[in-house]
Amino acid sequence: MKKIYNVLLAVLFFTVMTVGIAGAHCGKCGLPKEGGTDDYVAKKAEKLTDKLGLSAEQSAQAKVLIKEKMEKKHTIMQEKSDAIEAVKEEYSAKLAALLNDEQKVKYEAMQAEWKEEGMKGSHHDHKGSGYEHKGSGHK
Repeated sequence: MKKIYNVLLAVLFFTVMTVGIAGAHCGKCGLPKEGGTDDYVAKKAEKLTDKLGLSAEQSAQAKVLIKEKMEKKHTIMQEKSDAIEAVKEEYSAKLAALLNDEQKVKYEAMQAEWKEEGMKGSHHDHKGSGYEHKGSGHK
């Protein structure tokens, strides 16, 4: 019984950590929340231009740098997300191998519930913008 409790506790821990990681970058990662990438880049460059007094040439160069940063951050976040997903899948497979048939049914139900709860925190996606994060909190 204690072993099952420890396994369930570990599953809960990893679920909470994964949800935290998925939501932690929202608003902090530099990806656009509303509107398209070009709109975000233009607004960011305009803000830099106003605050720093950039010339037209500097502003144009800043736009290129902003977009480059966004693309690099997106690549890193996607790689991290893929790595986390691989760990979760490996863990689930190993845990499922420990369980009897009745426990597997319960575990699958728990996973479905966790997935549903995780989806509730996702208010939007990046479809069509080139930034398709699952449950990232971005539009």
